[in-house]
Amino acid sequence: MVRLAWSGSYGGISTPHYLLKHVVPQLPNKGSYEVVLLSTSSQAICLPACPRALISDDIFSQEKFFVSVPEQFKQFPNSTFRFIQGTATELNHHDRHVTVRLKDGDTEKIGYYALVIATGLNRDSEFLRASWNTVRAALPNAKKYHHRGGLADVETAGELDE
Repeated sequence: MVRLAWSGSYGGISTPHYLLKHVVPQLPNKGSYEVVLLSTSSQAICLPACPRALISDDIFSQEKFFVSVPEQFKQFPNSTFRFIQGTATELNHHDRHVTVRLKDGDTEKIGYYALVIATGLNRDSEFLRASWNTVRAALPNAKKYHHRGGLADVETAGELDE
């Protein structure tokens, strides 16, 4: 039975981790469950570090800021966890499957019993790294700034206001 978490955002990573650590071990037929994490990126960002990481690599290293998603699940058997790097292109809730465009361009249909859609992270880490550089270059001369209201945005806005 597949349970699918969709997105490598903060909630998208913590939910399957919690399921694998606390829920699946309590279920009957433990070996029949697989948790699949689908994300556009194989890396995630450490949200609480966003304000410091935004300012400079000297304050907070990008190597600590971006963490490998698969590495966060290496303690779980391959039979119970699978990471897929790709983008969901279709959700068929009637037949309970998600169609995924994989990183290599192929497609795969993944059936599911339970689905968690944790929006937030929708670009790969290379895009995010380039965005940090753009923001860093503009920040010293900025007269005002706009943020979108996500968790990282709210934290960063609070720091910039000070």
